[in-house]
Amino acid sequence: MAVLRRGRGRHVDLPAHPRARRSRASVHLRGHRPVPERGPRPHRPLHRVLRRRPGAVLTRCADAGPGRPRDTQRHEAVLAATRELLDERGYTALTFSDVAKRAGVTRQLVYRWWAVKASLVSEALFAWGTPEWPTTFRGPLEADVEMFVHAIVDYACRPDVRAGIAGLMADADPDTALPGLVDGLLAPLRASLAALVEAGVRRGDTRTDIDIDLTLNTIRGAVTMHLLADQTPPDVVTGHIAQLMTWALTRP
Repeated sequence: MAVLRRGRGRHVDLPAHPRARRSRASVHLRGHRPVPERGPRPHRPLHRVLRRRPGAVLTRCADAGPGRPRDTQRHEAVLAATRELLDERGYTALTFSDVAKRAGVTRQLVYRWWAVKASLVSEALFAWGTPEWPTTFRGPLEADVEMFVHAIVDYACRPDVRAGIAGLMADADPDTALPGLVDGLLAPLRASLAALVEAGVRRGDTRTDIDIDLTLNTIRGAVTMHLLADQTPPDVVTGHIAQLMTWALTRP
């Protein structure tokens, strides 16, 4: 019972509040069973839950193990949506939210599969968006070279590729992975140029000491600068580079 003092020398007994907490000692004295002390909870291997800020990337905890493989249909839908939006809006205006909405997936899925926009654009353009490069060259050398250069210029003139390459150059970061650039673009292009040179060597109209990598990088740089920086018409770029390349392949 609680005691409330009102005035001098006067005591009034009031009932204790039904929710008032009693000490463990009082509970024990009244004959009730004391509540046992709780020990530490057993360890459970839980995944770390992260609150993601807009633009942040979700990461797996160290013991989460490898994730499930990407769903091919949704993967291709995201990359196709990326190419469409690059064509319509350009690189700067491209957002993960717009890509997810166009592809019919969640934004969280896009963030989980690609860390930054540059990686998404690179894979969309280079891993899945490249054409079949020529691999059969029957001569003469001038025709083979023009066919090879025309294929590169035609690909670089696509609005999505033009916008994507310009954005990737502006966002260049050595620490950012560009999936598809090597395996999807550079390796097939190198194989195509190597086949061109080998065919010319067999016919006897091409030098045998051609540096394939240096030649390919020179062509790529020239096409990129003419189309993006100078806005040179594509047919002019094709004819000019093909003429220089033919000259370089035949002169010691």
